[in-house]
Amino acid sequence: MNTGKCPQCEKPLQFIQFEEIPMRSGGELFDTGVSLFCPYCHTILSTSLYVDKTADEILFNVKKILEEVEDFLFELQSVHSDVENLQSVPRGVAAKKPLIAPRKPQKKKRK
Repeated sequence: MNTGKCPQCEKPLQFIQFEEIPMRSGGELFDTGVSLFCPYCHTILSTSLYVDKTADEILFNVKKILEEVEDFLFELQSVHSDVENLQSVPRGVAAKKPLIAPRKPQKKKRK
């Protein structure tokens, strides 16, 4: 059992409370931090960078990038398969049967 006391109110601390707090560097938001405080008098006992949250955000972003790369590779594989299929068509057949039918010339109307 913990026997520590709050340095301000001197009550025994069976637990401490924490909350996320924005951290700034200069005037700009730097990262998310955590503030640890006494549950009775709310004296701040410690603050620090919220490393777990930062790591979770990095992991989330890496997973998102990997999903995008996976989607791109799937599309690339599909295009590659299409190109291989086109290359497997014998040249003589491809020359005899065009993929797109030629347009017939239109007759001019007489007035």
